[in-house]
Formats: sequence, C-alpha cells, structure tokens
Amino acid sequence: IAALSLGQADFVFIPFAAGAVFFFAASEGPATRFLESRPLVYLGEISFSVYMWHALIGAVFAKAFSAAGKPDLGFGGGLALFVGIVVLTLAIAAVSHAVFE
Repeated sequence: IAALSLGQADFVFIPFAAGAVFFFAASEGPATRFLESRPLVYLGEISFSVYMWHALIGAVFAKAFSAAGKPDLGFGGGLALFVGIVVLTLAIAAVSHAVFE
C-alpha cells in the first residue's frame, strides 16, 4: 500500500516533530498550556486503548463500506464518516480503559 510506505523525508520529520513536542512541553507558554490541557492529558491516558481499538474499528467500517458497494459519499459524507469512526474509537477506548486498566 503506497500510503503506508515511509520515505527518507518521513524519517527526518518524525523525530523533528517529536522533538518539537518535547521542546514545547518543557517551555512555558500557550503551547505548554495546550499540551497540559485536561482533554490532551486524558487522550494520553487512553492512548494505548485507542491504539488497540483503532485498527479493528477501521477494518470493520472498511468491510462494511466495501460490502455496501463503496458508495461515493463526497467530501461531507466522507468527513462525517471519519469523524464518526474517531468518536466511536475514542468512546470504545475510554470504556475499555476504564474497565480493563
């Protein structure tokens, strides 16, 4: 799958982005307040559950989408589907985090 291949630029960008997050987290200012906000801290707490559930939920939706004949949703429909999958993933991850961790 072409979208999953990593090029040389990706191996430069990923450490740079991680370094930028650490830099902003260590400094004082609006970026620090954003990174320390309750929603982002909670997202960090449930991040492993999100990681564990996202592929399964994505695969189920992809299978259902394929079974429906891959209808053209347009931009708005595709965006709504994406937001729905993200919300469902976060909800299931939050419940499984509360129950199992």
